[in-house]
Amino acid sequence: MPKELWDYRQTAERLGVRIGTLYAWVHERRIPHIRFSGKFVRFDPEEIEIWLRTHAVPTPESASGQGRQR
Repeated sequence: MPKELWDYRQTAERLGVRIGTLYAWVHERRIPHIRFSGKFVRFDPEEIEIWLRTHAVPTPESASGQGRQR
């Protein structure tokens, strides 16, 4: 069974960005994608999830494992 790949719309929805932003990221090679030819681009959902996790910026609370101190 072939692996499911996302198009620009599906990927933009998952990331919560505009399609134009996603086009720019692909052009700048900032996000993993598969280019089959010229303008035919798809995204591997697993790679997008990995990309999201590796680009997360930890908050002080998550980095220390403690809640906010007052």
